[in-house]
This record gives sequence, structure tokens and C-alpha cells, in this order.
Amino acid sequence: MYFLDGAAEASAAPRALVLDQRLARVLRAHGTRVGLEIGLPTASAVATWTWSDSGWKPHRYEVYLSWMTASAAQLASSGIGWPEASPDLLELALFDGVWDPATTLR
Repeated sequence: MYFLDGAAEASAAPRALVLDQRLARVLRAHGTRVGLEIGLPTASAVATWTWSDSGWKPHRYEVYLSWMTASAAQLASSGIGWPEASPDLLELALFDGVWDPATTLR
């Protein structure tokens, strides 16, 4: 879907992203860490449910696309030099492990 969407004309909807098991695990680890930092006793369980390895329904994928789009926009406006409108770059950075939100946004 990611490559087909890239070939299509631009639309108002967020661009399709990959979201696979590896990325879900990276996001689960970050979600658990953030939850523990704010004192959420069920951080691991919430992150495991939110970023499960499979079984993503269309609604959850839509939420993921919106979240990644908003996150990329927030990074672009943060002054750290993040390129504008780049949720796919954010996804790649998380997937490859080359970007760690814990060290960038502190």
C-alpha cells in the first residue's frame, strides 16, 4: 500500500505507511518506557495492547496513520531540523532504530 499510495495523486488523507511487527515492537518499547516514566503501573500492558504484533483492524491503522502524521508535524515544528511532512521518514527512523525519541525530545 505504501508504494501504491506514493504513485497515486496526493489526497487529503494521510499517506499509507508500512506498520509491521518490527515497528510495532519498537513503538511498544517506547510506549512502555514513557508509561513507566510517568508512573503508569500498567505501562507494559497498555503498550502491549496498543502496539500488538498483529491483528490490526482498519480503525487502528487509521489511528496509527493520524498519529504518525501528527508526530512528524510536531517534530518539524520542534526546531530540531526534522523535515516537514515526513511521516514515512519517521517510520523508517523508528524501524531502523536510528532515532530514539528518548534522547531527542528531552
